[in-house]
Amino acid sequence: MFALESAMDELAVQLNMDPIELRRINDTTKEPIEGKPYTSRSLMACYDAGAQAFGWAQRNPAPKSMSEDNG
Repeated sequence: MFALESAMDELAVQLNMDPIELRRINDTTKEPIEGKPYTSRSLMACYDAGAQAFGWAQRNPAPKSMSEDNG
């Protein structure tokens, strides 16, 4: 899972796009095989709560800008 999430972050950088927004536009409410809707799906709500709790909108979007040693 770490590799997939890292690849999504790298893609977002290449697209000059917010990584959460990239995940949001690629999220789905239906399972991919039979197209049935998920009975519960709260991943985007979790992203929103985390973004608010950590001040995501006020961050510097440059890669590694938020690390303790700045890279």
